[in-house]
Amino acid sequence: MTAEPLIIAAATSGWTGSDLALRLGVPVVLVVVGLLVFVWGRTLRAQVLEQGVQRGGFGGPPGTTDVGSAEGFGVEEARATLESASRRVLAGLGLMLLGSLSVLGVIAWRLLS
Repeated sequence: MTAEPLIIAAATSGWTGSDLALRLGVPVVLVVVGLLVFVWGRTLRAQVLEQGVQRGGFGGPPGTTDVGSAEGFGVEEARATLESASRRVLAGLGLMLLGSLSVLGVIAWRLLS
């Protein structure tokens, strides 16, 4: 008879609403923010690649010494934008992974405790 009240007490002792919001809310927010950063980086990468910034050839704008390179065409700026967009994609993926692992960890903690 003493085992029955212990099972009921263990089943009813749960987290409060603020505990639940903190332990599950923060990881879910991380996943959502990571998704937004990921989509922002992918969109920026698509815009840069759509512009077709691979230029070069024989002769550039007047006054440049361009012979077979991208000097004077503004390719350096596009390359920096492409690199920052790639970093945003990776950061978004990292945030989503961190949030997902946190949610799984909280669920496992709750089930095993």
